[in-house]
Amino acid sequence: MKTLRLAAGVAALAAAFSFSSAAPCAETPWAWAVRVLDSQDLATLHPLIQELLQVHTVGTALAWKSPSGKSGFVHLDSGGDQAGSADGTVRITKGTAGHEKQLFVFRYHKDPEMGWAIVG
Repeated sequence: MKTLRLAAGVAALAAAFSFSSAAPCAETPWAWAVRVLDSQDLATLHPLIQELLQVHTVGTALAWKSPSGKSGFVHLDSGGDQAGSADGTVRITKGTAGHEKQLFVFRYHKDPEMGWAIVG
């Protein structure tokens, strides 16, 4: 029984981390992100994501580099303040320009009183 659960878990992770340039990747459950990104990574990414959603337009990518040694780009794929939307989609990648590997896709919503927060 444990082998079946492990195999199902590995298959689910593989599906979540697969990337096709022809179609957008499904959103990532937050619980998976905290298993891959440590507190230094999250502290590095949070202000960049907020900046993307508040200031930048769709298609913008900002470089990130964490004290943990991980680096990549944060992409605004849809929405944000500049698009006049209360929703946004942010894609986090790891690697260098041209050699990026997608890590996560998150959906954000802007609460009028609390600001931008991850959905889910």
